[in-house]
Amino acid sequence: MHQLHAAADTIDYLKDQLPRAYREEGLPGLEELAKHTRALRDGQDDLLNVTAALHHPHAQSADRAVVRSLASATAQLGEALGALGRATAMAGRLYEVDGIGGPRAEEVRERGSQQLNLALSRARLTLDGAYEDLRRDARSLAGPFSGVRRPAPRAVAATARTAAGPSARTVTSLPALPGQHTAVAGRRR
Repeated sequence: MHQLHAAADTIDYLKDQLPRAYREEGLPGLEELAKHTRALRDGQDDLLNVTAALHHPHAQSADRAVVRSLASATAQLGEALGALGRATAMAGRLYEVDGIGGPRAEEVRERGSQQLNLALSRARLTLDGAYEDLRRDARSLAGPFSGVRRPAPRAVAATARTAAGPSARTVTSLPALPGQHTAVAGRRR
């Protein structure tokens, strides 16, 4: 399960590093997009290596669920890389018409800018989806009661004595988590 948290953190970091659409600094150039493409590709390779290392024929069902979740995240990183590839193609088109005047060049700049920003947004949304999926899968594998804090045994005994009254002898056990049978009983002589 810690693999899911680590993968989610990595994906979140990669998403935060991507340029935002319609940013104040203007459109990213080919060099900047190449840097982010390499980072995403390295992240995908690392995730794929972890997934392959966890994959073995006699794995328990929880381990199989981790492998499935990591493999899905690897595919989503591939989708983000595809979107970043489209952004890079648009950056190339914009570079081609840089400094050229005329209505055709202006049209290419306008459409290219829109398409580049759209591709950046898609890449970020895909990475955000991968992050959320990994976090959700980690929570579900932890179990529905992983966040339930059990009260201290002394607190349970004190509560049981108070509820039973002064003349009662009370036998208590640790409280059961929801879904388990409770074995707390009060008995009077």
